[in-house]
Amino acid sequence: SRLPATVVSSSSKVVVVHQQQRQQQEQEEEAPPSLSSLPASPDRLTWQPALDPATGKTYYYHTVTLETRWKKPSEIRKWERRRRRQRDKARAQQVFFRDMERNIR
Repeated sequence: SRLPATVVSSSSKVVVVHQQQRQQQEQEEEAPPSLSSLPASPDRLTWQPALDPATGKTYYYHTVTLETRWKKPSEIRKWERRRRRQRDKARAQQVFFRDMERNIR
């Protein structure tokens, strides 16, 4: 099946415009980061998720090659694992210090 993209012809070039990427970037700029020590933000990855308006499914596109695919690329899966591990570590530290403070009182 075909993946969605808005195509605009410009002289001899074809420019692919990903409206979902712009909307996602705007939302990320408005939202404060939850953990300041997170690895590089997902908007710096070469693969980006986008929503297919026809099906409501997430697809992925490569920002350099413009390749698209339905399956989540390993680059995103690895970033999500690192993010999850870092978040779990931060939570464990919060619990540890909260328990230490309780023991002092």
